[in-house]
Amino acid sequence: MIFRIFRVFSIVLLLIFAAQSYAATVRVNFEVPYSTKTERAEGNSTVKTVVEVPYKPQGGFCLGACDHPSKDDLKAKTDKVTSGSNLTLWRAYLAKMPSSNISQKETEARKRIDDLVFDISVEHELVIADKMIVFTLRGKINNNLVDQISGYEPSEEDLSKARFLAEQKILDKYISKLDSSKTSQVEKQKNNIYKRVGDLISELSVRGHRVISDRKVVEYAIKASVNDNLFSELLFPSSEQSATGEGSLFGFLILPRVQSHILTYDATIKKRGEEAEGSTNEAQNNESMTESDSGIEEYESSASKKRRVASTTKSGSSKQQMQTSSWRLGNVQTVDAQINRYLTDSGFETVEFNDIVSECGAEELSAEGVRDVVVSSQSGTYPKKYARMIKSALRECEVDYFGQGVMDVHSIKADRGTGGVSAQVKVQITVKNYAKRMPRKVASMSKNFDGLGMSQDAAIDAAIEKASKHVVDIILTQIRKKGIR
Repeated sequence: MIFRIFRVFSIVLLLIFAAQSYAATVRVNFEVPYSTKTERAEGNSTVKTVVEVPYKPQGGFCLGACDHPSKDDLKAKTDKVTSGSNLTLWRAYLAKMPSSNISQKETEARKRIDDLVFDISVEHELVIADKMIVFTLRGKINNNLVDQISGYEPSEEDLSKARFLAEQKILDKYISKLDSSKTSQVEKQKNNIYKRVGDLISELSVRGHRVISDRKVVEYAIKASVNDNLFSELLFPSSEQSATGEGSLFGFLILPRVQSHILTYDATIKKRGEEAEGSTNEAQNNESMTESDSGIEEYESSASKKRRVASTTKSGSSKQQMQTSSWRLGNVQTVDAQINRYLTDSGFETVEFNDIVSECGAEELSAEGVRDVVVSSQSGTYPKKYARMIKSALRECEVDYFGQGVMDVHSIKADRGTGGVSAQVKVQITVKNYAKRMPRKVASMSKNFDGLGMSQDAAIDAAIEKASKHVVDIILTQIRKKGIR
């Protein structure tokens, strides 16, 4: 019984931890402009109010004024109203500002009441029928001081609006932190994702706010959780996927190569041709550069030149120059680091090619040997005998996916725009699934990328780093659409 309880408890804990692992916590800070419903004018504003005070007629011998208050009673009541006139006018002002937060700062405001309310006047009249003294109070309110003392505090309605705005802010920040293979897919599914923002985001709370009165904004600090699983399902809909496993092993041998020099040789070819007598117009371009006081000027001109040709017939053989390239290994660490990073972030478990070869390869197969063959090869691939041995090693090590290819830096030249050096790299990569007897191609790409730097090495590194990032982006987009994880 105890064992069963312990087992159930363990399962519950596992479920809790699993649920938490699929939720990403995101925090954002953003600003929202504010204004009160009743805008306060700059400078001073006038306020007026009426105070009614009952009195007792003086009675007795009063020469026709028996129904009036006595002089002493009128003076006492007038003095009392006058002594509290600033506070009375202040309360009348607050009654007209129901949307402001001034009342929250009542204690501080009362300390400055003489500065807040000024130019006070008190007048009165008697309403004999009602036995009432009606006092009319007028004064001015220092609006600038009101703002200085009270500032602004968001209402519950303001906080509700902040939470609503925060949902999109949270989602925007979550998307900004994704690896590039996902962000390229976001644009395609953007409408679906933002329609489900309420389902994607949970546990949203306002952690705090800060009023910045001089800029009339409130800065909110928001925390929320984003459902990773649902986001992935929306990003890569099941209609675009075919079922497969998760956390697949992924190996790769992707080598950067830099063109060291070009060999030129002659090849004999036979040709036969005829030319007829006549004339032809030939367009010619003329490029030149001149130095001026302001620097170097470049211009291009064109002209048409008439050339007369004679009729001849010829046959025989001639020699045509051919080229082959020689390559050296580039910065492998940059490529491996970038590819490992993005594959790992996407849920794959990467396996080093050296480990695959050393653990599961044949005796005559070595990682260094394969690398040297690929680097020196004109096509950037290894021969069939290596392909068979690598396939066998992948299956024995249970590595289902393997990417192979090269990043060839084939053009390095001065860049006029920056004054530095530009390098161009051509990427050719193929990814295959080796889980079954016949390897299946699941992704491939062939594309050129450019890099700039102040030196040749810097330009090469920039081109390779840029290519490495985009390679994984493109490859992951292709394999994710097939449901490969």
